This record gives sequence, C-alpha cells and structure tokens, in this order.
Amino acid sequence: MKAPCRSRTARVYADRVEVVEQRYPAAGDPNVSVQLGIVSPAGGATHWVELGADHDIYLARVNWTPTGKALAFQRLTRDQHRLDLVLVDAATLSERLLLSETSKTWVNLTDDLHFLTQTPAFVWSSEREGTTQLYLYGLDGKLQHPLTAGAWTVDELLAVDEAAGVVYFSANRDAVIDQQVYTARLDGGNAAQPQRISHGDGCMRRSSQRMRRASPCTSTPGPIPIRRRR
Repeated sequence: MKAPCRSRTARVYADRVEVVEQRYPAAGDPNVSVQLGIVSPAGGATHWVELGADHDIYLARVNWTPTGKALAFQRLTRDQHRLDLVLVDAATLSERLLLSETSKTWVNLTDDLHFLTQTPAFVWSSEREGTTQLYLYGLDGKLQHPLTAGAWTVDELLAVDEAAGVVYFSANRDAVIDQQVYTARLDGGNAAQPQRISHGDGCMRRSSQRMRRASPCTSTPGPIPIRRRR
C-alpha cells in the first residue's frame, strides 16, 4: 500500500532547487505495509522473507552476513518498545531470533551491527545498562562479553579490525561534551578502559569511510583519518 504525500521539502543548491516529496501515513491513515524479498543477481523469482505475525511493524535495518549465505533484519514494533534481530538463511528462508532489545519508552536504532569474518560472531550496541555500550555476540544469539563498559556513552562503532583484535568507536568517555575516538579489544580485555587515540578537546569524527572498511584487513588501518568538528 502506498501512503499519500504528506510533506514537501525543498533542497536548495547553488544552481537549482529540488522539491522532495515525503510519503508517510498521517494520523488516522492506515500504516504502510512492508515486505522483504531475496532475488538472485541473475534474476528469477522473489523469495519472500517472513517478517512475523504482526504486520504493523517497522523494517528498521537489513544486513547481509560476510558470506552472503544469510541476512539479518531488525524488526521494530510500532510503539518502538521492542527491537528484534532475526537471522535468515538465504537458501532455505529459515529464521532464528538472535536477540531482542526492549524499553518502556523506546528503543533507539543504530548502524552499529557488524558481523565478523573470521569468527561466527557479531558486534552489537545496546542501552540495556543505561548507556550505549558495545557487545560481542555469537551467531547462536548468546552474549560472549561486553566490549565496552562504563557510565559514558558510545556514539558510534567506526570500524572493526579483526586481525588486530580491536574495534574503533567514538564516545564521550573523557568529557560529556566531547566525542573522542577509542579502541577496545575484541576479547573484552579493556572494556572499562578503552584506549583513546584522538587528541585535543572537541568532537572528533572520521573524515572518510576508510575506517568502516578496516575489516577485514591484514593489519591495523594505519593513520586514522579524523577531523575535528567546530
């Protein structure tokens, strides 16, 4: 079902203006239904993934595993109180619930899910302890150990270097108003005391996608491209 256009937004450029129509169900309108299908690059039939008995959901994220043999989708309830991470076998369409996040208010979405290539595990972020922290899970859905821990907040998973056994992330560990870049060990050995690699005060962000591409690799990503946000 297609939602009617409820909003028009103007994008102003140096040489032109573009009008973007945003479609969403307004109050009282039925919600848009969503489906997830798998199609071979060579074409052919669409194999539809079962998203659950409740069709009134948000299909929040979809990610392929490194082998391409499975995909994971994140299913968010309409009230945003529950987020499920579901693993789907691309060949058989069999599904397995890996984990669920719940909240009495709402569950925040992130792009921190990262499947490892060398071990059957993945990195996941959660606010279950009161602040956003990183965790390592096995593909069986069992928590292996926290990667970060403390009364500070992880802002974003930046990269994973499996060969070096570290994750890169930004956080406000040293000052609430700052955003610095740190590394933590994949074995969880320094979860409470990650190593800071950025310098100076302020908000540091990666200046390119090179950090996100650090995994897989044969060594550490080398000099980390960081820029200070003013």
